[in-house]
Amino acid sequence: MSHEILLHLTAILVLGILAQWIAWRVRLPSILALLATGIVAGPVTGWLEPNELFGNLMLPLVSLSVAVILYEGGLNLKLHELHEIGNVFIRLTTIGAAIAWLVGTVAAHFILDFQWPVATLLGAILVVTGPTVIGPILRHLRLRGKVSALLKWEGIIIDPVGATLAVLVFTVVQAGVSSEGFHDAAIDLAQTLGIGMVAGFLAAGILILVLARFWVPDALHNPVSLMLMFAAFTTSSARLQLDQLRELGWDSFAFVAVMILAARPLSVLVATWRSTLTWQERFFLCCMAPRGIVAAAISSVFALSLVREGYPDAVKIVPVTFLVVFVTVLLYGLAASPIARWLGLTQANPQGILFVGADPWVQTVAKALHDEGCRVLLIDTDWENLSQCRMAGLPCLYGSALAEAAREEIDYTGLGRMLAVTSNNEVNSLACLHYAEDFGRQEVYQLPFSPFKPCTTRERVISQGYILDA
Repeated sequence: MSHEILLHLTAILVLGILAQWIAWRVRLPSILALLATGIVAGPVTGWLEPNELFGNLMLPLVSLSVAVILYEGGLNLKLHELHEIGNVFIRLTTIGAAIAWLVGTVAAHFILDFQWPVATLLGAILVVTGPTVIGPILRHLRLRGKVSALLKWEGIIIDPVGATLAVLVFTVVQAGVSSEGFHDAAIDLAQTLGIGMVAGFLAAGILILVLARFWVPDALHNPVSLMLMFAAFTTSSARLQLDQLRELGWDSFAFVAVMILAARPLSVLVATWRSTLTWQERFFLCCMAPRGIVAAAISSVFALSLVREGYPDAVKIVPVTFLVVFVTVLLYGLAASPIARWLGLTQANPQGILFVGADPWVQTVAKALHDEGCRVLLIDTDWENLSQCRMAGLPCLYGSALAEAAREEIDYTGLGRMLAVTSNNEVNSLACLHYAEDFGRQEVYQLPFSPFKPCTTRERVISQGYILDA
């Protein structure tokens, strides 16, 4: 038995990593390959049985995994972006979420024939989108304008909003649609927000303190950070079966269509009314609302509980949610790139170059590329070099390429690779490490300089250990 458990755990890791590699090769969101792999390995073939493998640990493991996803997404948020998107973002996660909840509830009741309590819960669950899906899509597209920041912030913040909303609805359903039920829900909301905020700020304060005082070695920064996050999460607060899939009918697909064609566009149009967003950006926001692991996870938790509360149609919440997840990931994952290109929000196969360093000879190379229509951007800390760049009409940016503040100011539109050409080899190497996340390791280069002789443009370019003639 222990050998079989070991085999299944290893298979989960191997299949998961292999699915992500395949998704990377074919340029699709990783969750799409993961979903397909999970469905084949689970309900289709019956080879993996998560309930039997993990038993009572299943839901706690899923909950902690969701916490890690939200935590990692939160670390990628940049507060300075709120200055430009704050108003639209707030409306999108409040008014927009309410509209999506309302449309989803009505559609679930009249199309899926769900009882109103179950329909209301399903509508709340499907308010969430998902950073696990939106993140990879945004990294591939490198969108222009504010839409990328909006989608990133919405995807990360709307998940806890939707999960909390689902908890409140479930509380009301359990207590009955009465004043007592709404009273319990209000108390739960206050407790969730109060305890969650206190626990979160306390954990963040402890982390800042121990890192600032050097009480934790560098090797333990990530483990300690995760430990505090798990503690805060716990303080606050592939189960799909093949038979359930077979029960899905055309009404389920009609429900998905309403969520894609009505709920999302209506939410975005109302939330962005009279905003500074262009019609292209608003249109793209209407075309981007994939659901992810958070919707799938919380649907499993509430479905079982509602069935025990006497709502038999709640058993369909899980397969319908998985259908929404799969269809939206497939649709948005495949359509995002061509739609973004059609709207002029991105560029296919960008060939532009980010130059880290702006010495005179670099300006000569950049000017030649710029005159041929190739996008270039030079970043340097030398004001004299930057003045010469501006005199030559070259786009440039002041700051250290290794500083996060300067990196956030870079407009990546049209840029497809980075070339580090400062006179400091260590800075060039660090720049390659930093920008590999933005451009991919195969598209970052450095020009090595010899301390014993003047550097010429015939120096060799090193990329990923391969030596290429410049």
